[in-house]
Amino acid sequence: EAETIKRPSHMDDTVSADDAVKYAASNSIQVPRTPFVLWKINDRQTKNNTYNLTTYAMSLNDKPAELVPYLCPTDSRFRPDQRAMETGEYELADTEKSRLENKQRATRRRREQGELKAWKPRWFTKEFDNDSNESYWRFNDAYWTEREHAAQLQKEAGATQPASVDVWDDVENIF
Repeated sequence: EAETIKRPSHMDDTVSADDAVKYAASNSIQVPRTPFVLWKINDRQTKNNTYNLTTYAMSLNDKPAELVPYLCPTDSRFRPDQRAMETGEYELADTEKSRLENKQRATRRRREQGELKAWKPRWFTKEFDNDSNESYWRFNDAYWTEREHAAQLQKEAGATQPASVDVWDDVENIF
């Protein structure tokens, strides 16, 4: 077992490059001269994992029950086509994807015809980066303010289901 060398107390206030080099050298580990494992993949969940996704990748689309009432109804975790694909219901996924695409096209046509107000991003603000001379979208924190407001309304109503578009201000039913 390697000996741990205590960091000199004077390094609490200031550290010179010389101190850092001496400390690092005295605390270095000995690397084995024979092959050894640096990294090993975790076992993957195989149930409901058609695409052999990592646990992390699968967790990105997870909807813990206690979080559901507080998610925006437009959260991609509510996409019916995506959920059907994840559970192996491919025909349903295809049908849902077509339905969503048709709904999006119809909404776009209604906006173009002036039946709906023009769409404007709420959670991001377009800004310009002087260093790169490129525009980019900066998160503006409005999402968290709106989510807190919607969560309060959900709590008051004792809701355990996903919030409806009525609870969130100016959010459309996109699914």
